[in-house]
Amino acid sequence: MRCQKQRRKRYGKADRRGIISIEVKLAILGNQPFAGALKQLGVAVLYASLLYIGEFYFESDAIVGYFEPASGLALAALLIGGKRYAWGVFIGALLNNTISGNYLWAAATIALGDALQALCGAWLLTREGKFDLLLQSLRDYLRLILLGGCVSITIGAVAVNTALLFSGLLASKDYFYSLIRWWMSDTLGVILIAPLIMAWYRARIDWRKAGRMAEAILLSGLTVLLGQIVFLDWLHDSIGQVAKSYWMFIAISWVAVRFGVRGTVVALSVVAIQALFGAIQGTGFFADDIEKTQLANYWCYMLVISVFGMALASHLTERKLAKAELRIAAVAFESHDGIMITDVNNTIMRVNDAFSEITGYTAEEAVGQTPRLLDSGCHDAIYYAAMWEDLQHTGSWRGEIQNRRKNGEVYPAQFTITAVKGIDGEINHYVAILHDITERKKAEEQISNLAFYDTLTQLPNRRMLNDRLGQAMAASKRSGRYAALMFLDLDNFKPLNDMHGHEAGDLLLIQAAHRIASCVREVDTVARFGGDEFVVILSELDTDKADSAVHAGIVAEKIRAILSKPYLLPCKQEGDVTITVEHHCTSSIGITLFIGHEANSEGILKQADMAMYQAKEGGRNQNLFAGAMGL
Repeated sequence: MRCQKQRRKRYGKADRRGIISIEVKLAILGNQPFAGALKQLGVAVLYASLLYIGEFYFESDAIVGYFEPASGLALAALLIGGKRYAWGVFIGALLNNTISGNYLWAAATIALGDALQALCGAWLLTREGKFDLLLQSLRDYLRLILLGGCVSITIGAVAVNTALLFSGLLASKDYFYSLIRWWMSDTLGVILIAPLIMAWYRARIDWRKAGRMAEAILLSGLTVLLGQIVFLDWLHDSIGQVAKSYWMFIAISWVAVRFGVRGTVVALSVVAIQALFGAIQGTGFFADDIEKTQLANYWCYMLVISVFGMALASHLTERKLAKAELRIAAVAFESHDGIMITDVNNTIMRVNDAFSEITGYTAEEAVGQTPRLLDSGCHDAIYYAAMWEDLQHTGSWRGEIQNRRKNGEVYPAQFTITAVKGIDGEINHYVAILHDITERKKAEEQISNLAFYDTLTQLPNRRMLNDRLGQAMAASKRSGRYAALMFLDLDNFKPLNDMHGHEAGDLLLIQAAHRIASCVREVDTVARFGGDEFVVILSELDTDKADSAVHAGIVAEKIRAILSKPYLLPCKQEGDVTITVEHHCTSSIGITLFIGHEANSEGILKQADMAMYQAKEGGRNQNLFAGAMGL
């Protein structure tokens, strides 16, 4: 009766790297509309086929009751492919049990139990999202055995056998016997088959080089030979008396050490098959196990050797990965960026060479100190409090900080600080990565200068002038104070260029720019509008129009007067003597007042420009008001 030969399978997706040839073909189909249905069918056929092999190939009900490979296939398929393939498990189980002659109700109940326990196992393993399908850690392998095997199969076994009991398809006297056999057979299937599929579904054979391949062939042959001697009585007359089952532990240990998880699962499968054939044929270590214990000893032996071999392989693989990560971390630690590691109390524990190159502090000088060692004094306590608040809430912080080198030089640095948590979830370290961005800031400043400043005089250009004028208008609106804009042009500038060349003209423009800037406040703006034209913005004058006009007139007269002074310009070099010329250059200035946003910037500039031209037409070297605007 199928109740005593229960089989099951996991969510099942075997299309990922071709667990079996039919799955490879399904993967090739890609995203075609019918691909999903074909994959489900492939899972169902695989599952049903493995159930059939488990139930009928060995011609013994006892054998089937203590080893069910389909349960391992089911769990692996669902973990790899997703829970949607539980339908394939259900269909495959239903098909097999129907063909086996079970009643439809019993076949459906058993198939539902197969799918249920596979779903349960997959959910228990993946609910935290941290399960490694390649079983490269001992923790994940033990979770597979405990949660994916023992716990989930217990749930499935109890559910199905109870349903069969209440439906009258299972006698009460056989309930516990059937329950135990279901649990033992499916658990062993998970222990042996699930790791085999999962470890190889993304097979990357890293031992194909000549030396590794030779060792693999030698070790495989030795493992098979030992299995034949121990379980099938090879060389019985010569060494049969000393051939013991623990020999296989030596072979499995060797495989685990040299070839990791993938080699171990293959070796365990070979051992399981050899031991099973020996029991069937009544030879070797398990010769009497079917008759006396119904393969209970075989089950226990395979359980122990599988857990031993996989635990050893997983542990060694985990250690190798940890060492590899440490090597990677060591290489990354000696990067071009400075790295500083502190404990939870913010005491520096370690720095790299790049940190010393950037800051000037050696590792001996930095270790034991706090990051205040780099404090430039450019940031207040509020800045640092906000930084640490973000760090505590989000676990990281990124931003720019002005640091101080050992020699006292202040420099800009890009900082990334990450909190490192321990197993208990508490922060135990901080890792700070600092990058000196001095050169980047210089480049940004150069780009900004090119975009917003005149390259000859270093005064703001037209683009910056428009921005400053907008700011002055906004400030005027907020405060209710007038502002003034002066448009000035140098008189008699063209003859200088014609007589002494453009270099002399450039020198005059530079001196004129310095003179104009010396006449205004820091809050005011002096810009080169183009050629020999300059613009001055006087911000925040007064709330009274007349007083503002007086202020603007005083500044304009001061500018006109200083620009009227002679200019000494080096024009040419004769030997070691520099020939200078004295040039006189006056200016014409147009002035306009404005307040708030009642006039636009273009209109303000136009009115001041018109006033300047009127000053030129009126005889030059004078200031002229265009009149208040926006009143």
